[in-house]
Order: sequence, then structure tokens, then C-alpha cells
Amino acid sequence: MKVVGRILLIAIAIGLIVGSYYGVQYFLKWLDRDESAWRIEIAIQEVNIREDHASNSKKIGTAKKGNEYVVLEQYLEDKDFVWYKVTVGNGEGWIASDRKDPYVVEYNNPNVSQPTDDPQEESAIEYNPPVVHYYDDVYEVDRIEDINYDRLHVEDESDYKIEHIVFYEEHPIDKDEPQYWIQYIVTDVHGNQTRKVQSITFKHEPSRSQVKDFSELQR
Repeated sequence: MKVVGRILLIAIAIGLIVGSYYGVQYFLKWLDRDESAWRIEIAIQEVNIREDHASNSKKIGTAKKGNEYVVLEQYLEDKDFVWYKVTVGNGEGWIASDRKDPYVVEYNNPNVSQPTDDPQEESAIEYNPPVVHYYDDVYEVDRIEDINYDRLHVEDESDYKIEHIVFYEEHPIDKDEPQYWIQYIVTDVHGNQTRKVQSITFKHEPSRSQVKDFSELQR
């Protein structure tokens, strides 16, 4: 029993030493952190760190509640999660945050154009993309230069910008004549983006140099 007791004591001592080492390392990193850097703080008990920005990507570590990471890159194309690329040890990894129930708190996000004096408000980030509505199935316009966004309704609490691209489809599947399409691209201050496509007709057709081929349309 004495031998077993000694083994347990040695194991506990090693655990305390290792734990203390990593604790000290994290504390030193915490002291050395850049307060102005774009960073995230883990807000739930733990979250996986993965090799790539995909839920089925290889797990390379675990981030614990309260851990902070400087954001190297953000991936917003996933409909369910927002992904953050961070430094992990001597390498890099990705941390996901649920769009509906975020796992992290953000600080100093450069996509937020209006910083606030309240750190809690500044750290809040909206993950949901703008919702775009148009009231007619077909947008009728005289010339391509006359396109405007008066017929659009955008649901988003932040400021946003609207851009558009017009596409030419020479051989539509369900029509005997060429078809034009307009794609609206709405981006809010957080970088969330919505693309919506509408049929468009012109009284005076645009030149081919003013439009893109339908095969280039990205949904």
C-alpha cells in the first residue's frame, strides 16, 4: 500500500507540475496579448479546434472557456457556423461558432464600422446574413444605367451596401429567347453577405461588354 501511495503522490505531483507549466504559459500569453487585436474569447465550456473550416475536419485541439485567441482569418461561407482561424501552439487551426447561439465573444472585429465605448456592445457580432426581398418577379428597366434598388427591401439592423451584376443567358432551358438576370449582392458591416437573383428586362438592351455570361453566376 505504501508503494501505491507513493506512486499516486508522484503522479499527482507530476500532474501539478505539468498543469502549472501550461497554466503559467497561458497566463504569460494572456499578459502579453494585444488589447487592440481582433480576438475571440471562448464563451462555452469547451469547443473543438479543427484543421480546416469544416465540421468533419480533423480535430487538432480543444479550446476551453475563457481562452482567448487572436483571429488570423474568418470564414463566413458556412450557413450554420462562423469559423475563426487562430494560432494553436506552433501551428494554426479553426474554431467554429454557431450562428444562432455563438460560442465566442469577439473583440475589435475590423468589420464593425462603428466601434462603441461599451466593450460588451463592441464584442457583439451579428452572424445572420441580411434578408433580401423584391416585390416583382421581373425587374423592368429602360437601360442598364437606370438600375436602382428602390424595389428592394433589406432586413438587417446594421448598415449594409448593395451591389449588382447583370448576366446574359443565351439559351435558357424554358425559353426560346435569351434571358437577362440581375444578381443583388448585399453585405452588412460584419461581412455577412446575401446574394439574390431576379429576372430583368430592358427596353434598350445592354451591350455584351456590360454584362457577364450566365455560366459565371455564383449563387
